[in-house]
Amino acid sequence: MSYHGLCLLLLLPLVCSELMGWVHSPDYPLAYPNHHSMNWSECAPAGLSVSLTFIHLDLENSTLCEHDVLMVSYLVFHLNMSLCGSMSFEELQSSVNPHLHSTSGGCLSIHFRSDGSLSLVHTGFNALYQKRGNTKKESMSTWVFNKANWCTNLNMVLQGFFIKENGQHFIVRSIIYGISMTVFVCLCVSVCGHHRLPFGRIYGGKIARLGSFPWQVLLLPSGHKAGAFIIGEKWIMTAAHNLIFDSPLSPENFVALNLSSIHIHPHYKNIDGSNFDNDIALIKLSTPITFHANVSPVCLPPEGVEMEVRSGWVSGFGLTEFHVESDVLLYVQLPIVADGTCRNSFAKKREKESWIPHLTDNMFCAGFKEGGNDSCKGDSGSAFVVKKGDVHWAMGIVSWGLDCGRAGVYGVYTRVSRYLDWINKVMSENE
Repeated sequence: MSYHGLCLLLLLPLVCSELMGWVHSPDYPLAYPNHHSMNWSECAPAGLSVSLTFIHLDLENSTLCEHDVLMVSYLVFHLNMSLCGSMSFEELQSSVNPHLHSTSGGCLSIHFRSDGSLSLVHTGFNALYQKRGNTKKESMSTWVFNKANWCTNLNMVLQGFFIKENGQHFIVRSIIYGISMTVFVCLCVSVCGHHRLPFGRIYGGKIARLGSFPWQVLLLPSGHKAGAFIIGEKWIMTAAHNLIFDSPLSPENFVALNLSSIHIHPHYKNIDGSNFDNDIALIKLSTPITFHANVSPVCLPPEGVEMEVRSGWVSGFGLTEFHVESDVLLYVQLPIVADGTCRNSFAKKREKESWIPHLTDNMFCAGFKEGGNDSCKGDSGSAFVVKKGDVHWAMGIVSWGLDCGRAGVYGVYTRVSRYLDWINKVMSENE
């Protein structure tokens, strides 16, 4: 099982693996460094040519590509194309990729250079190279583009016939070449859960630099601030209580977000404000989000796997320690609290204040025993993210709490892993 998130799947030849491969910028899919250069070259034997298919391009932009630049040549002294700036995959397919191929028996070369003027985060490039003959036919002429679900091992594809597994979301293109390549396998490139900049130690939090939390969304329901986070090209996730109002709810309330539909968990029943069980909701956008270094999805947790992590991060625009909502994105690192410790802390307070909500198995707690740093009002719906390897996962959703930053009181979060079946069901039924 691969990373959860936005995935690109290509059906590629298996039997002649030396005829294809990947070339990418340093540290991809993270940002490339300043003052760096790299060279790459690949040649084809007689009867074959080399082609490049760029999947991703995000470089610093300049008028003549005088700063960061990617140059493609088909002979040593014959420049084919100079590239800079950012382009979507559709733009690459229409204006760049068709021109990146060598003559028969020829070579393609790449020279990448970055200078020291980079002020924003850019994630570089990723391309597939292939050596192929003149006889090529494509079994699918269009690209199927859906989003944000598990990338699993697909069934073998013979002679270009593709078998779609129910409920999976991917881009796929099946290609057959006239050089006896008949067995195909699936490769997955995950772009969710990545960011370039380091975290530090929003109630008591620090200002988040651009690109630190590329999945963060600011909601403005009924004039107040709330949080949400991107999980797919057309999908964001938030807390259900952010979307419950005295007035009827409709996508027209959120025209700035261009909503298509709103999906509140069917078992969320918080009539009197004391029951936050199943506090989760999905929002589908009417138009897809264009992902780049500063806007990208966070991964959802792997199904059936408990992550053994001790802390996570929350970002948001909520109340600060000065009791005002923040105009900039803040973030804080919080330790995860043992379930027993959390339940006991609220049970003691419930003896004096019976209205305090109950904790369920669908929740977990985070925060410091001594108080201080915490999530707070206005952060509701934001993600509680944890890091495993180089990937960030949405373990929780900011749900509820008592006094922000108060000693002996912890913030409570919706446990996302308990809702993966519901999330997949809603997204698959509303493609």
